[in-house]
Amino acid sequence: MKKKYFSPYTDFKTGVISKLLLVTGFVLLLFTLTQKFLPFLNVTSKNTWDTIFAFSVLFLGVGIIMFFLSKIFGKIAALADEIENEKEED
Repeated sequence: MKKKYFSPYTDFKTGVISKLLLVTGFVLLLFTLTQKFLPFLNVTSKNTWDTIFAFSVLFLGVGIIMFFLSKIFGKIAALADEIENEKEED
């Protein structure tokens, strides 16, 4: 089996995915809070809103984790640049 080496500049699109998940989570959270504070807009059952709220919390949590992963990948790329520059100077 051949080993695969990943470049330190590859962030596996974690920045894009984290932004997408955070926006989706905030939109779903906005829908559930709107339903909570404006009950006359209640068009579905309580179980549906509970499910939407659960997904919004899930998307927000995974989005925050992906955001931190993208920041870590950025720091790894910066460290790789420093090491590469040190090797070129020697």
